[in-house]
Amino acid sequence: MKKQYGRYLDETIDFALKLYQLHSIAKEGYDGFMHASECNYFRKGDGTYLRGYSVLTTVNHIEKKTEKKLTFSKDVYLTDNGTLQKFYSVTEWSYCDKCKRTHPYIHRELAKDQTLSENELEKIEEFITASFNLIK
Repeated sequence: MKKQYGRYLDETIDFALKLYQLHSIAKEGYDGFMHASECNYFRKGDGTYLRGYSVLTTVNHIEKKTEKKLTFSKDVYLTDNGTLQKFYSVTEWSYCDKCKRTHPYIHRELAKDQTLSENELEKIEEFITASFNLIK
């Protein structure tokens, strides 16, 4: 069921759903098309993949080690049913022996508290509106 965020943001979200190409949201695995078959994705109650588009990412902490870098972030996705869903992610940037490149390995969990602040909603609205201007 679609949430109500306010008339203007609801209209913006409806337009964004027509504009954005939504992708399955990875729960765990290497981010990128080269390893898509190796990822574990979030599923909805009916068994289909949860699809969305990242509209806000806030990096909370970065820890650098000799061979890898860890980032802890909060990600908000606009999902295929028109809701905004919040996730917490730990991303480990390391070298992949299989493809001989450094890329992110994601561990993502759905946040228990889905509340978004007024400031977060404003940033999301600004992001979506700015992306409309980029495609004109």
